[in-house]
Amino acid sequence: RKARYFHDLVAPCCGGGGMVRKRVLSPIPLFDPESLNKALSDHDIKLCHSRSLWKLLLPLLIESSSVEMKDIPDRSDLPFSGIPLALKRLLVSSSKFAILTSKVVETQKSKSTTKLLIRLQDGQLIEAVIIYNQGYNTLCVSSQVGCRMACTFCATGTLGLLGNLSAGEIVEQLIHARRVAKIRNIVFMGMGEPLDNYKAVVSSIRMM
Repeated sequence: RKARYFHDLVAPCCGGGGMVRKRVLSPIPLFDPESLNKALSDHDIKLCHSRSLWKLLLPLLIESSSVEMKDIPDRSDLPFSGIPLALKRLLVSSSKFAILTSKVVETQKSKSTTKLLIRLQDGQLIEAVIIYNQGYNTLCVSSQVGCRMACTFCATGTLGLLGNLSAGEIVEQLIHARRVAKIRNIVFMGMGEPLDNYKAVVSSIRMM
């Protein structure tokens, strides 16, 4: 039976309140700015190349779900816009990062929305919703797995909080959505309280 609302599927994965264990991601999302910039700094690679990397990756990911590190254009492919060979070698040789760490496991479409049920690398489920407006589309993203606020009017609030999403996991929701439709606006009205995961939310906003 298909769940009428994705919360029917998410609920069994989420517990109640109490102490929330920090989620440790391995591999780390390549679209996580803080982690990627630290890796670049550790290898004496200029931080400006992280943005070049993301700009090259996005159109590839929209077109294909099987992009690998070796597919990212470097200076030998695109002399003026490719990433440095040192960065390409770092990404190909290391297992620290993954281009995408989440995947869409179910899609529900209607005339006004497309709901994406997304499984994270640790098995937790979140949702993102594309809202179709006249002339443009809005993406509603999640910022947490569950929520600790316990608002009685909100289904997510009854689940408790299992953890915060990283900036990269938030950005990945946009990538999944772009495979369905062009997005003009983004709102943080999915699972979680954005201000309760402030650092990652701000980082993802600056990136998107």
